[in-house]
Amino acid sequence: MKKLFTALSAILFIANVSNAQDIERVIKAPWLTITGGFQTSGSTYRGFNLENRRDPFGYQVSANLNFNVKGVLDIPFSLYLSSKNKTFNTPAFNIAGISPRYKWITLHAGVRAMEFSPYTYAGVNFTGGGIELYPENFIVKGKAFYGLLNKKILAGDTSSPTVLQPAYSRYGGGGMITIGTQANNIDLIVFAAADKKKSLQLDSNNPASLLLPLPQDNTVLGLNTKQKIGDIVLLAASYGFSAFSRNSNLSSGMFEKNISRIFSHAVNLTVDIQTKWFNTGISARYIDPNYQTIGALYMTNDIADITLNASSSLWSNRLSISGSFGFQRNNVKKELSSTDKNIIGNINVSATEIVKNLTLSFSYSNYNTSAEAVQVIINDSIKYAQINNNLSFGATYSFGDNGKPRNKNTRHSLSLQAMTQGVQTLNNEFSGLSNQKNSITNISASYNIGISSIGLNGSVHGTVGSSSVSNGALDTANGSTRTLTSNTGITLSKSFIKKTLQTSVGYTAGLSGKNTSNNIRFSAGYILKKSHRFNFTVGYLMRTITPDNNTGSDGGKNKTGELTATLSYSYSFNMDVVNTIKKLKNGKI
Repeated sequence: MKKLFTALSAILFIANVSNAQDIERVIKAPWLTITGGFQTSGSTYRGFNLENRRDPFGYQVSANLNFNVKGVLDIPFSLYLSSKNKTFNTPAFNIAGISPRYKWITLHAGVRAMEFSPYTYAGVNFTGGGIELYPENFIVKGKAFYGLLNKKILAGDTSSPTVLQPAYSRYGGGGMITIGTQANNIDLIVFAAADKKKSLQLDSNNPASLLLPLPQDNTVLGLNTKQKIGDIVLLAASYGFSAFSRNSNLSSGMFEKNISRIFSHAVNLTVDIQTKWFNTGISARYIDPNYQTIGALYMTNDIADITLNASSSLWSNRLSISGSFGFQRNNVKKELSSTDKNIIGNINVSATEIVKNLTLSFSYSNYNTSAEAVQVIINDSIKYAQINNNLSFGATYSFGDNGKPRNKNTRHSLSLQAMTQGVQTLNNEFSGLSNQKNSITNISASYNIGISSIGLNGSVHGTVGSSSVSNGALDTANGSTRTLTSNTGITLSKSFIKKTLQTSVGYTAGLSGKNTSNNIRFSAGYILKKSHRFNFTVGYLMRTITPDNNTGSDGGKNKTGELTATLSYSYSFNMDVVNTIKKLKNGKI
């Protein structure tokens, strides 16, 4: 099958190479292009009335260089030097992938990725070949691929700066056939992958090889379907059946039953009703414990949930309302000692231009979690419960640019944001915590002005917040702990010399409980001929810390300061080598 697939791909590639759009791009691409950049920075730091948090002086130098041949072959270099670290990466040859296309035929070669479904093959990179056949006005379509999914890593390999676990060479491939139209169709999917057992061998002279991982293999069958029923009902479903072996040494067939092989299922079903005025739907999901496919980087398993959702847009989409409500649980096969149950609900409202220049938003979400023992050990079967509430509100009013000479090129905006979050944890008396409450509330406001004609922008902002913690039964003597915070600041930025010089200055004052902070900062950046960038930043942070127990001088207050300054330069380029040599010969450079 692999030989047949390779031959078919080669024939189609040769037959269509003269007309393939991507092949034409490769032919027209420069023979050799060098891109890269150079960056360097130096910084100084000084602390006042405290131990230095960093070195008084530091530097960083980095360079990246990449040679590209015909848009296909990349040869990158990188260099990094700093006052604490020095690394140099030798050239690494990375074959870029290409996907030549002619009419309804697409070929893939090199490092590529495709997509079948979330429960079968979901975009894991492969190094190999693939093909997609999607003829128009034909009810049968399909795609397939085969290639290397993981490179082998030998035991005791020290070529990488990080310690890597040994790994087998892993090859895999699959195909998907689609039958039907765009509105009503069904996909039939097969995906298989296996570790090459001979790619890693035991070596008596290498103790690390005695800890080799077990080789794995996986076969997955899948089905997708989309069905449009009438004009408003849409049905979609995805199903996967996985046969996963944790030790392929114990099996000789993909579906042979043994102690190492796991058979599992995953399914997702969605029904949507879409009308001119509103949309509503229901979705359900079930995934077996230990469901796994090599074709997906991450897979959530042991879960069952059902969700209802609805949304509507009114007044020419100026008012939007959406919300959802659902139930979720794990331990679907009652194999665990307890079951986590979640209730999730949210509502979102946004209004734009219902009142001229005013935008409003509101959201609320509720997340309830409870853990219930399957085998009750104590009298109370509810061992744990948590309630999480989130409420937020936002308003933005913009004005200016109304055509009057004094307001021309001037834009103003006022914004207000408010947020509150509360978390309540209810535990049984056995755990020692009967009621724990945490809450956070923040209110912020800002004013922004922009005058584009002179390149000036400014903002004034302020935030007030509070947080509280109450430990219930353990905190009856002291009550809850509450902390108040506030933050105010102003920022001005101005551009000069046709926007090549950007400057910014800002000041922020903060309060957290009895502690205060003041932060002053300035930055300037200059761009020279689009390739050279200079940047200078300086900042001073002053803190006043008041301990709970006033011991020491100055009423127990501790004043500290930190001064930091950084100067950096970067250069970037993109050079067509052949074209540059021609210009040099002709004296145009």
